Amino acid sequence: MNKLDQKMEALQVKLKETQDAMATNLYSTQLIVEEKEIKLELEKWAIIQERVLRQISRAVWITRGDSNSKFFYAQLKARQSKNNIDTICNEQGVKLTDPKQRDQQLMLIQPVTKEDVLQALKELPNDKAPRVDGFNAEFYKENWYVIGEEVSMAVLQFFDSRKMLKEANCTTLNQVPKVTNPTD
Repeated sequence: MNKLDQKMEALQVKLKETQDAMATNLYSTQLIVEEKEIKLELEKWAIIQERVLRQISRAVWITRGDSNSKFFYAQLKARQSKNNIDTICNEQGVKLTDPKQRDQQLMLIQPVTKEDVLQALKELPNDKAPRVDGFNAEFYKENWYVIGEEVSMAVLQFFDSRKMLKEANCTTLNQVPKVTNPTD
């Protein structure tokens, strides 16, 4: 058991003790405040634990997943089955089975909009890094006011032409820190 697990377990024990004490003294302001503080602390450490586990899973992938191994092919097969579309349903949950119905076809071929691109970005977890440049979704979300128009146009062009921009596959972005007095 690592220190993070020990911290989580200690907080859970402390929360249980506080809640047990509250069972006998329901109107104790001190116990109510203490329970709230423990829950907030527990939530904070749960988020930290989740981030640590994601980093560990990435490290495992780097060491075991990039070679032509059984692990790599098992992950590839799992991802392909997860990415497979077996059926399509509308908003009411009704399966769309008759491809000849015009409204079904129109619904499926609606063009992607800038709002769709932004919505897709907002739905990504902040620590996901979809590119090798290392920029995670949080970077794109926080800097959307600067890069949003160009990113949206690139995505829309991809959906229109079905071809990825060559520049998107070889571009490296560098963050340049702001300084008060720039010099040569």
